[in-house]
Amino acid sequence: YVAVVKGTLSTELTLRHWLRKNERTNQVQLIDIADEAAPAPTGCKLAVTRVAPVEAFGALIGRCTIVHAWPITGRSHQIRAQLS
Repeated sequence: YVAVVKGTLSTELTLRHWLRKNERTNQVQLIDIADEAAPAPTGCKLAVTRVAPVEAFGALIGRCTIVHAWPITGRSHQIRAQLS
């Protein structure tokens, strides 16, 4: 996937979060992973996305970066939620 994010990303990242989806509203909540060995919080699934910068540029909203995003897991709204 290709996305534009606000801010400057200079190195490749692997984003890891717990993701909880509300089926009624179709919205997701991200929870930071504090301890990799701890069990998942109730109702959460692991979301992992690799992100790499392609090009940074200036825009009316400030510095932005075009990124490539590779979802390692396939959660609903994963890329949008993690890049927000």
